[in-house]
Amino acid sequence: MGIKRAFLKLLRLGVVVYAATLFAVIGWSFLWPAPDFSELPKVETVVCLGAGHNKDGSIGKYSNQRAKTCSDLILAGKAQHVIMTGTSQIDTSVAEMMADVARADGVSDEAITEERLARSTLQNGLFSMPFLDAQKPVFLVTDSFHLPRSWISFRWAGYADLILVPSSARDGESWVWPRPWALMREPLAIWFNLIRGGLWTLANRFGVENTAWLM
Repeated sequence: MGIKRAFLKLLRLGVVVYAATLFAVIGWSFLWPAPDFSELPKVETVVCLGAGHNKDGSIGKYSNQRAKTCSDLILAGKAQHVIMTGTSQIDTSVAEMMADVARADGVSDEAITEERLARSTLQNGLFSMPFLDAQKPVFLVTDSFHLPRSWISFRWAGYADLILVPSSARDGESWVWPRPWALMREPLAIWFNLIRGGLWTLANRFGVENTAWLM
C-alpha cells in the first residue's frame, strides 16, 4: 500500500512538473520577440540547429526557416561564418540541406561549415565546438520553443556567450506555427536532457568509458 501511495505521489508530481514546463514552453514560444538585426552585435559564428526533413527527403519547414535566418545574419554582416548542424536518417544530412538553402540565398561556400553527425541538441553543441571559438560570442539559431533547451545544452557543452536568435517569432514576418506535438514533447526533452547531461558529466568525472550513448 505504501509503495502504491508513493508511486501516485510521484506520478502527480510528474504531471505538475510537466504541466508547468509545458505552460512555460507555450509562453516563450508565442511571446519571444522577433530579433531586431540593427541591435544585434557582430560576431564570428552563428550555429544553426537542424530540425529534420520531410518524408520525401526534402528539407523540413523548420530547418528551412532556421537556415534562412542564418543566411539573413550572414548577408546583413552580423556574422562571418555559419555552422549547419544535424544528421538525418537518409543519405543527405539536414546540415547539407540547410547549407544548400544558405547557398541559394547567396551565402558563399567559404562561410559555411556542415556538421553532419549530431542527433540531439547536446550533440549539436559538442560536435560544433571544433569549428569555432566557444569563448567568443556565438549566435544560436533555432525555433523559439527550442531556444531555452538549446541554451542550456550549449552552456553545458562549454559555450561562454550565447546570443539567442529565434528563426520564427510571433511578431515577426517569418512566423511558422510550431507543431502541437513539438510543443508537447519539449517539456519532456528539457528534463530528459538535464538528466542525461548530468549523467554524462558524472560518468566522465569518474572515468567511465563509452558514454556516447548518453548523448
